[in-house]
Amino acid sequence: MSTELLKVDQVWAIERRPLEKVIATFDGTIDLPLTFRGAAKIHKSFREGDDINQLVFQFYCQRPGKIEGNNYVDPESLDPRKHEYLGPRPMVARYIVNTKQRIVDVEWLDKYLQTKWIAGQ
Repeated sequence: MSTELLKVDQVWAIERRPLEKVIATFDGTIDLPLTFRGAAKIHKSFREGDDINQLVFQFYCQRPGKIEGNNYVDPESLDPRKHEYLGPRPMVARYIVNTKQRIVDVEWLDKYLQTKWIAGQ
């Protein structure tokens, strides 16, 4: 498997709009986990020239459908957002690219839990 890292100059909190752009240099798919360290993922397609940071932000600021897992921000889930199931303080640290399959995974950093993780690992 050929992998490369897409550096994120500024780690950013998923509940806030990213300040920088990470522009895709190819058409591909990004795997977006539904829960903290969960194996369940949504596969979102992107095109060359798309801003990957913006794609990730737009996905996680939406209201979730049925998610089986803990809501770390609002346990009563009164007005939940998808990012609330990724941990107490999920941040995008970097992107890991499988260049052969054109699949991107997000490496997450949770400063509150002091841990880094990738979906399904």
